Amino acid sequence: MKTLYKSKWLLPGNRKVIENGGFLVENGVICDIFTAEQLGNIDLSACDTVDFGNATITPGFINTHAHLQYTEIGKKRSKSLVNRLRRLILELRKQLIFKGQNKTFTSWIVDLIIEYMSLSEKERIDSFNSGLRQALSGGTTAIAQLSREEVYFDILNSSPINAYIFFEVYADSEESSEKNFDDFRKKYERLLPKCSKNTFIGISPHAPYNIHRHLWEKIAEYSRQNDVLIHTHFAEAAEEMKWLATGHSDIDKLHKFAMFKHIEPDKKESSAIEYLKTLNLPYNNVILAHVCQLAQEDYKTLGELGVAVAHCPRSNIKLHGRTLNLPAILEHLSGRVGLGTDSLYSNDDLNMLNEARLALNAGVDLLTVLDMLTIDTARILKIDHLTGSIEKGKQADFLVFKPDNNLDYSAFANCEKPDNVFIAGKQLI
Repeated sequence: MKTLYKSKWLLPGNRKVIENGGFLVENGVICDIFTAEQLGNIDLSACDTVDFGNATITPGFINTHAHLQYTEIGKKRSKSLVNRLRRLILELRKQLIFKGQNKTFTSWIVDLIIEYMSLSEKERIDSFNSGLRQALSGGTTAIAQLSREEVYFDILNSSPINAYIFFEVYADSEESSEKNFDDFRKKYERLLPKCSKNTFIGISPHAPYNIHRHLWEKIAEYSRQNDVLIHTHFAEAAEEMKWLATGHSDIDKLHKFAMFKHIEPDKKESSAIEYLKTLNLPYNNVILAHVCQLAQEDYKTLGELGVAVAHCPRSNIKLHGRTLNLPAILEHLSGRVGLGTDSLYSNDDLNMLNEARLALNAGVDLLTVLDMLTIDTARILKIDHLTGSIEKGKQADFLVFKPDNNLDYSAFANCEKPDNVFIAGKQLI
């Protein structure tokens, strides 16, 4: 049975606005989309009709950068005695290394590690599932999830949400590069046949300061051969920029805490952009998260390389007191910037509309921001054949907003969250 969905405002994506339009869905797929004039000239009496009235319908939101596993850390402490003892040992280790310097980005990373390592597997899964529920309630219908554990693949692969799972890797030597890459390759090739049509796999070399050059080389080669997306934190923190320039910074304490061999960039006094260019990656497959430490003149090079950017404005401001210049970077990366929440350990919630509001406050127009939330990110993740816009042949992933005053389609941006969430034509909220 086909179902016709109608509303006052339909924003299908790609900067389009349709007033009093609708779209037809069958078996979770969009069959057609209609303007008001077309609806008045065709007979759809044989179809079920859902008329949302004075509402706005948008495509489902896509979160370009998330760590759902960290949703509850710092809020709950493990009940296990073993985990409590582990926490005490890790906190003591941190105190010996940091000597009271607890307000740096590196210290924050170590606190994150301590919190996460002090949870049982069940507590970590509960934390992840809490994040997944929060993301869905905020209108996220597709997500780029960064983590190491295979269990999160299993959860997302059986969930209705569209998921791109980037498995995190690290290496501090040529030997660990070989081993850790081989572990990823085996995992990738074993899990790929198990992926549902809504699940995809990529690789996440965590950040420049914990990836050995040899691992970058292995990742670059594999990405070229297999069209695997690469998602990495880049130019996020001042400590990272100092490490790139001198080979040393507060990052050294992180290496020591993690019992990681000290690694340095091949070339000292290197800028982040110069370092990126030396990696010889298939840049059209690369997503850089944050880049909030880059100068505006670096944006042109990012555009020339063809990378994409995961922009997490609230997390950047909370951790670093700054974020990228969004209008300026869009001049060089139009359609290649998506929005992300990062984790709840560096944010207040997982609501993508709150990220969108900061983009609007930066001076970007609403339809561009909506595309950043939807079709632009779908293209970045190479899932735009499946989702990201309300178009014929795509999965029916959409949101319904019912603002009190909906005289103009822009009113939806003032809503706290969507009233209804649909994935593949099924109403989840």
